Amino acid sequence: MFALIGSAGFLFEKNHQIWALVPLAIATLFKFYSLPLFLLFFLLNHNRKQKIVTFAVAATVSIRVIFDLQLIQTSFPSGHSWKFGVSIWSRYLTQLESSGTSEMVHNLSGFTILFLVFGATYFFLKKGKILNLPQNSSQRSERILFYLFLLTHISCFILGMSFDYRLIFISTASVIYLKSLSPKNDLDSRLVLVLTLIAVWLTYPSSGLEPIGDLATEVLTVILGIRFLQLLKLDLGVGNAK
Repeated sequence: MFALIGSAGFLFEKNHQIWALVPLAIATLFKFYSLPLFLLFFLLNHNRKQKIVTFAVAATVSIRVIFDLQLIQTSFPSGHSWKFGVSIWSRYLTQLESSGTSEMVHNLSGFTILFLVFGATYFFLKKGKILNLPQNSSQRSERILFYLFLLTHISCFILGMSFDYRLIFISTASVIYLKSLSPKNDLDSRLVLVLTLIAVWLTYPSSGLEPIGDLATEVLTVILGIRFLQLLKLDLGVGNAK
């Protein structure tokens, strides 16, 4: 999946937008969480005919994904061990995976906590004057890869519980951000670096410290998500990112 998504980004950046749909379609047919990347390609492509092709391929793949999901009964990850996701907090509270708590309760509590984490994080960033724009002088290839890997992570994070090895997507997005996109703000860079290390280290079974790793993952997702929107607005020419 990592190689397929990276290949799609490389081809797209080299102006082979149609060919970029091939590895992306293959990746999505394997794992549905890369489906939102079609929307990213659609938005970033300024050629009308290529937009139509992108939409057609996305629609075709979506139909197949929906059909496959209807056949799946028990293969979605559950519980909290070796996993991350927006609904993990209530799973910690129940501990027993057979406790009978519905997925709706898990998801509702998870999104409520995510909303609170977003509010607290945004307030901290604004108070600390860390909401400066990321560098828009970076290479387009770096921004494309940042978009792809971070959006893949957000999809994994939001759409259900994911196994911890999928943290490779946000880890890679963090490295790209720190190397090429971070504003000239030492606090911003240090914060992203520390959160990335904590997320990667403590999200895995770590003698009861996993909730700290999951919180770091959530805060990091919010911070990079804000940066994602700021940069994407610049690339799309939508108003002024603030």
